Amino acid sequence: MSCFSITGAIKNYAWGSRDYIKSLLSIESHGPLAEYWLGTHFLGEAKTEDGILLSEKIGHRLSFLFKVLAISTPLAIQCHPSKSQAQEGYLKESLLSLDDEERNYPDDSEKTEVVIALSDFTALYGFLPLERIKDNLSSFVPELFGKIKDSSSIKEVLETISNLSTEESRKILSQLEEKTGNTPPLSFTLGPRELCALCLSLYRDDIWCISPLLMNVVNLKANESLFIKPGIVHAYCRGNCLELMSSSDNMTRLGLTKRHVDEREFLKIAYLDSTPSLFLEAMETEEGAFSYSYKEAPFSLIRYEKGIHTLPRIKDGIIFSIEGKAILKKEDEEIEVAKGEAYYVGEDDKMMIEAQGSIFFAYGDCL
Repeated sequence: MSCFSITGAIKNYAWGSRDYIKSLLSIESHGPLAEYWLGTHFLGEAKTEDGILLSEKIGHRLSFLFKVLAISTPLAIQCHPSKSQAQEGYLKESLLSLDDEERNYPDDSEKTEVVIALSDFTALYGFLPLERIKDNLSSFVPELFGKIKDSSSIKEVLETISNLSTEESRKILSQLEEKTGNTPPLSFTLGPRELCALCLSLYRDDIWCISPLLMNVVNLKANESLFIKPGIVHAYCRGNCLELMSSSDNMTRLGLTKRHVDEREFLKIAYLDSTPSLFLEAMETEEGAFSYSYKEAPFSLIRYEKGIHTLPRIKDGIIFSIEGKAILKKEDEEIEVAKGEAYYVGEDDKMMIEAQGSIFFAYGDCL
């Protein structure tokens, strides 16, 4: 059977949760754990049980990266590049070391991603129509509205905000705080007002605390999903999720972070027009099996909840149990996959899975 156990790479960023990944993987940790990477990206590669890098074991790199994210405070306002933008940016930064904090492009790949909520989950996704933005700013920060009221595009609005002086930003943020407060909300269903307050509680001197007034606020329930194309501006705000993406760590950040921000590069590659949220509905292909796929994504995902199913014939795939267990079967061989365990699945014909819980299968090209 061409499958074997793998262990992912843990990332302990400050915005991570102190309990979700710890509980999922049944491990001890004294600090926040933010991400768990299952793939072959050089910044965090999965390993086999005997410590061999996955790419060395299989002789190539995966076309996708599969992650768990556990988010307790908002991530940066960010966007990802297309293939041509990534190649140009990677070449431009070639004199920087690959782990340099000022890099936007540690690799030359585009980054398309799908996020699947594992709990109540809040995100900012794409820009509102210009008139909605103006209405929000008029209501919450008249000081800023007076500066952008004659703007004819979202790009103009963002450039005006980007060019504010420190004193102008301070006045606007003070006005915003008067309207929203700066106490983190307890509710998991968040709107623009609550998200502004949450951002102010963390980054009260960052003008991009106004971002929830500019962008779509999306609240997902468990197993609901969003598709994020290159260039779409977004920020995950709170909750737990799976993220399936091109095997890339390229991003430019606009604000709401203590990490490297590059406003000029961000405004160059971001899609600066209104963007309705692109929900990706899981389709039940057979009883107990739900498929997440999008024609522009170079990867697919299936959620198995119950029953016995034939796995698609693929070049590379990863089985991961979020809840319950799965049994992988081929002829007279069986492998049990428990909660928090992951298995690489390679080229094989007629492998079956018996699911009892919430089991996800991420894969690249079918054969």
